[in-house]
Formats: sequence, C-alpha cells, structure tokens
Amino acid sequence: MNNAPIKDQKSLLPALELPKGGGAINSIGEKFSVNTLTGTGTASIPVPLSPGRNNFSPALQLQYDSGNGNSPFGLGWNLTVPSISRKTARGLPQYQDTEDADTFVLSGAEDLVPFLDDSSHWEPKTDQNGPYIVHHYRPRTEGSFSKIEKWVHRENPAEVFWKTTSPENISSYYGKTEASR
Repeated sequence: MNNAPIKDQKSLLPALELPKGGGAINSIGEKFSVNTLTGTGTASIPVPLSPGRNNFSPALQLQYDSGNGNSPFGLGWNLTVPSISRKTARGLPQYQDTEDADTFVLSGAEDLVPFLDDSSHWEPKTDQNGPYIVHHYRPRTEGSFSKIEKWVHRENPAEVFWKTTSPENISSYYGKTEASR
C-alpha cells in the first residue's frame, strides 16, 4: 500500500489533454425539423451507397417521424425507396386498373393526374406502343419535370407497370417484373 501524500499520487493518474487541431467533425447530411402544425419531429439520414455503373446510385434515406408507427426499421423509422403507390388518404383503393378509380402518388410526394391531350377537350393523353397502351401522367404540382407513364397490356389489363424518365434521361421502371411488385 502506498502511503504517499495525495499531492504526490496525482502524478500517477494519466493527464487529460484536449485533442490536437487539424481534424474536423463532419455530418453525414442528416436533417431534423419539427412540423409546427402537428408537433411531430422528423429526421432524415442519407444512406451511403457504392456507386454503380456510370456513377449511378439511388438516393436512399432513412427517415424518422415521431408520428409514424412501427416498421422493419423501428418505431417511427422508414426507408424511402422511390415508388408509385395508391393514395389512401381519402379511403380504401378500388384496385380497378381498367378505370382511373384510384389516385396514384409518386414516392409519397404528390398526386399524379392524367396529362391532357393537346386538344381543348378533357381527354387523357394515351399512346399505342406495341401490345401496350401508354397513359401519360404528371404531378398535380410540377417539381420533378419527369415524364411519367403507366403502361397497360392491351390483352391482359392486369399486367401494368410504370416508367418515369427524368430530365437527365434516366429511366426508372416500377412493377415491370413480378419480383418488383
């Protein structure tokens, strides 16, 4: 046992030092905000991915909303993946693909409305492309300036997929294969 005075024992403890300069603490691009209407907190964290061919990489984000329920990523968390879905805010979808009974939403952001023909009539713009009928859509409030198309097989109306083409000429397909539905 060391019976040295306490003043001498201080030298036995490691000295605390501040870190040296030259480094920087960087964020990973996370964002946090509060919805002033509902009081819920939201946060988004980008998911870093290795670039693919021609430096292509999807923009994935892990998003948190304190008003959301449980998900595979935890309570309030969700992984944002580009998608086209049926809007459920005004009731259950009808799932009648032969009619425009449902409102579609692109990546949860904005309602998709039929793109009108060049004539002065209220006629949705459609084209014939091989065995498919192509219905053209646009967001209710334009922001992405993408070309949005719903492709319906003429002989099998249940065979439906969506195609979007960005201003940078990047085409994305939604539901084209059975595995992607």
